[in-house]
Amino acid sequence: TSSTFAAITLRHDLTEFLSQLQLIGIDPDMVTIEPWAIGQLLRRSTLKELEGGVVCVIDLGHRTPSIDILLAESPLISHVAPYGGHDVTHSLAQKLQISYDEAEKVKTDHGFLITEAHRKNPQEIITPDQEEFSEIIRSSLSPIVREIKQTLMAYKSRFRVPPRAMLITGGTSQIPNLHIFLEEIFQIRVYSMTYMSSVVGQTLQLS
Repeated sequence: TSSTFAAITLRHDLTEFLSQLQLIGIDPDMVTIEPWAIGQLLRRSTLKELEGGVVCVIDLGHRTPSIDILLAESPLISHVAPYGGHDVTHSLAQKLQISYDEAEKVKTDHGFLITEAHRKNPQEIITPDQEEFSEIIRSSLSPIVREIKQTLMAYKSRFRVPPRAMLITGGTSQIPNLHIFLEEIFQIRVYSMTYMSSVVGQTLQLS
């Protein structure tokens, strides 16, 4: 048997994309789509216990994060969310009354999420300021969480078998404790997608 993966795009959009690449001196031999490209990365970086299984890859990008569910590195469902890292940063800037650039730095360098695991740890001391800051991060992430829930529901209604794990990548995925936060919501193991260190070895640190 053969499996065929088809994707459709407007000719105008593809022509414009190729023109933008040519302006910076790139002339591609092949143009693919994000879920298929992610699948090829997974072939080189998936943990042994996840090989051949269903995984959900969440790219928390700046403008248009994607949620892709793959079986044996081949796409099953792909969804592009309308709410991304830019919106999280914008929400932080408004609520903390700081500039957008400051909010971007706060998000990835100092942002954190207080999880149930922290609350149950008797050695963990949580201050009112930390509680308030965590709630700002949590509320700004709620639209993304909703998009993930809807994509998982669409997948489960068709395929029944739950994903073995979630893999997160993109700038917003660097928020400390985000993987624990998502694990508690979805009851699925969550890992950072550290594909660069897997492909080129430990000489390149994943930023």
